[in-house]
Amino acid sequence: MVTRAYLLKKPAAPSAQKVFLDQVVIPRAIDTVAAVEAGLEKLSLATRRSPAASLAAATGLGWLLATAGRAILRRRVKEGRPSFLKKRSKKLLTICAAPPNWPF
Repeated sequence: MVTRAYLLKKPAAPSAQKVFLDQVVIPRAIDTVAAVEAGLEKLSLATRRSPAASLAAATGLGWLLATAGRAILRRRVKEGRPSFLKKRSKKLLTICAAPPNWPF
């Protein structure tokens, strides 16, 4: 049975992290995805190709840039000159530049 005391209890306020996530991170992520979608739509209209082809080209370009960046990072770590990073983030650089365990 629901009593009056139960109805008057207020739930605890959300944590600061949840408020930040709900009010800052998620809206920015949604805006970013919407901007990318609008850009791909404009690109597909300008090039007279299907949106799927534009999405595939953008995904391929993103993959190419990420792979090239990782190769550059790996080479800089191997040569021992990650001068663009602070001392405390060298461990992160080493983790990110570790060779992948890909079977191919």
